[in-house]
Amino acid sequence: MDYFESDEFEYVKTMMATYFQTTGITCSLVDESGAIKHIEGQPADFCNKLKGIVGDESGCNESHALSLRQSYESGEVYASYCPSGLVNLTIALATGMSVGVAMVAGPLHIGNYDTYEVASLCNKHQLSDQKSNELCVSYRKVKTLTPDQVRFHMKLLTTIAKDIMNERAVAFERRKVIYEEQRCISENIQRLKEKEHYHLEEPKDYPIELEKELSTAILTGDEKQAKEILNRILGVIFYKYRADNRKITTIFIELLVIMSRAAVKGGARYDDVSKVTQEIIYKSVGKESIEEICHWLMDGLEKMILFVFPIHSNSVEALGLIRKAIVFMNEHLEEDITLNAVAEYVGLSPTYFSKLFSRDMKMSYIEYLTKIRIEQSKRYLVDTNESISDIAIRIGFNDQSYFSKVFKKVEDMTPGKFRKLYL
Repeated sequence: MDYFESDEFEYVKTMMATYFQTTGITCSLVDESGAIKHIEGQPADFCNKLKGIVGDESGCNESHALSLRQSYESGEVYASYCPSGLVNLTIALATGMSVGVAMVAGPLHIGNYDTYEVASLCNKHQLSDQKSNELCVSYRKVKTLTPDQVRFHMKLLTTIAKDIMNERAVAFERRKVIYEEQRCISENIQRLKEKEHYHLEEPKDYPIELEKELSTAILTGDEKQAKEILNRILGVIFYKYRADNRKITTIFIELLVIMSRAAVKGGARYDDVSKVTQEIIYKSVGKESIEEICHWLMDGLEKMILFVFPIHSNSVEALGLIRKAIVFMNEHLEEDITLNAVAEYVGLSPTYFSKLFSRDMKMSYIEYLTKIRIEQSKRYLVDTNESISDIAIRIGFNDQSYFSKVFKKVEDMTPGKFRKLYL
């Protein structure tokens, strides 16, 4: 329906079905005009009979529309009597200035009731005794609740409505992230078009060199850089294979495998990485939305980096500070990055930052810095012709001998041997 995205609407229907299956009371979704857009359970036999007799004169839609507005204005469940004297419990599902839609539970009786309203309707429409009796019988069969039971139903409906709106807020934030990812990809595509138009550079079929940079970013825990590289790769893929969704999806899966291998190489548990990989592939198969698949790929990238460098913190603030420090360290590898400099950058004392980093990363600041420097050096050793001395300086070591000593300790071979091994 118009008010909800398709996945949101499915969630609304699930929650409405949960209410109906739990309580046995019909739950309807109505729009601003009071028209029913979806229903869980069967309409009351009385309502069907009444509409069959008087048609649009039953006043049901007008009653629903009024109750929706009342609920929207009060911000809570609104208990209203319909023209036939039956009770409906209405809770608006609305955000901002939009009245939106509402869930309606009912109809039902509260406590003792009589058939005065039905008798008045029968007289108004000059119904025969037979039809009047049929209406009265079906009216008495409508479910009855005590006032206390109604209060509990109102609380339950309020809880369900809050859950739906919270889920909608989460979905909205998820779409914002997807839009931002698509914006970055679109900018990369536009740059490629401009290069091709002005004959500045012929876009390659596939940026194989970026795969290595992506793997290195994963191995060093540089989420920001990894996402930028992945966006550049996706830009080329969309540009070269536009309209060929099958080809794009196939390349996505190949990228996922490359990311998985890098994560496992970096020390992530194979089972953890495999589970994420399988989930993304399962969700991607047969899907038309390339935007969604892009988002799943980005989400998988985040998880794999966390598998390589898990941040063991229950504090959102601490998590943010550690990630901020990691980005800073990766961006300044060629400099003499001291503990004091990083601590100052994130706004903590060196002592506290050191303890926080060691506790949440399960390795010291120096151990992490050494790990990411060595990973970067491995890429330079294989992908460039730079001397080992220049590479050492490029990643922040003051001299080649110390770099070689640290490299051998980590990789169990010298930089020179590593270069020969992979060339």
